[in-house]
Amino acid sequence: MKKVLVICLLISATAFLFATDFTYTGFLKTRAAMFNTIPPTDENKTVHYIDSKLSLEMTFATSEALKAVWKVQVGSRNSKYIDYVEWGNSQEGGGIDTRGINLQTVDAYLDYNCPVTKADWKVGLQWWADDHSLVWDDDFAAIVMSKKLYDIDWEAGYATLVESDNWDEEGPNDIDSDLYLLNFNTKMINMQNLFRYTESDGIGEPKVNRFEMWLMPNTVLTLNQLSIDLMGAYYYSSEKSGHTDSGWALSAKGTIDIKPKFGFDVLMTSGINANDTKKTNEFKSISEWYMNGLTIFGRGSSHEHACIGWSDFGVYNRGQGLMSLVGTVEVPVSTKTTVTGAIGNVSSMTKKYIQDGEIHETSGTEMGFEMNVAAKTAITPELTLSVQGAFGIPGDFYSSEDLDNLYQLNGYIQYSF
Repeated sequence: MKKVLVICLLISATAFLFATDFTYTGFLKTRAAMFNTIPPTDENKTVHYIDSKLSLEMTFATSEALKAVWKVQVGSRNSKYIDYVEWGNSQEGGGIDTRGINLQTVDAYLDYNCPVTKADWKVGLQWWADDHSLVWDDDFAAIVMSKKLYDIDWEAGYATLVESDNWDEEGPNDIDSDLYLLNFNTKMINMQNLFRYTESDGIGEPKVNRFEMWLMPNTVLTLNQLSIDLMGAYYYSSEKSGHTDSGWALSAKGTIDIKPKFGFDVLMTSGINANDTKKTNEFKSISEWYMNGLTIFGRGSSHEHACIGWSDFGVYNRGQGLMSLVGTVEVPVSTKTTVTGAIGNVSSMTKKYIQDGEIHETSGTEMGFEMNVAAKTAITPELTLSVQGAFGIPGDFYSSEDLDNLYQLNGYIQYSF
């Protein structure tokens, strides 16, 4: 850790000498959780853990048009709860002596506003997400250009997801995957489009020559205090063999801006046509991070990896589709403290799914019902404390037998700077 601090100090000193501006932002977060699981995963055992994460983003600017951004974090990619250092895990640096190889570069990119093209260019490791994090919400190695033209905000980009010669240390791997972005935003609608091409020559992996696209229109409707953020997504894939797939998703996030503040989250994704294994009609994503307001049957804002309903399948849900209906409320108790709550139900669109080319079937489509409540308070403007409790009832999606009810208790303390 001393070496890390020395490196950061040297970089900061260099920036002050040669750059006109040096800024930084970040947070230090420690969180804890206790929850039980759904059998037969862990025989309904109770899980508890504490982990920590430090995130630091530094910007070096020589002018308003040219800057470099470097984001690092102390966390472990090998952790069960990804990007955090788990307490008691010596392999991650959370055990005795605490030292571990856990410093990661998250982003490192050049941001240049070119005076010739009047466009902003970002080159390097960077983050990007669609409007609802339904298909992509992650970092990638990319070139992304954004420009305003005829009152329309345009964005185009290219990212390398997998390069066969670079990622397999034990031998050559035959998979190549590239991602392309082409998006535009007007006052009425935002249109985001992703295109992915994946190729494999069949050495060590199934032979693949696949084109995929996601078309994602998004608009916001307002009526007095009511605001509804609507997003649709159409998925299509085609392989050289002639095999095609398609699927759809619909997401609506609404708020009623009164006191208390009410909201809702509706998500529907298409499931497979299990009667035809050659045309599945399932909605697929790439690296999504959709949040529906639930913490057991969804990715909670406090402890996203303690969730159960989406921990393995995400919005893809093993190809069975997904229907999530959630209502939320936010009550300001004081200028520093806010209490929030959510109640919702999650189910699959179909009982059937395909695995290894064979049709399987779950006991039912009901995944679960959940209620949760949380309180968050600002101890100081920079220091936040949050606690949350959740209760869930699992459904017949997991088993035909009656299952124990679920619970989760979690909390975190975060210092932002």
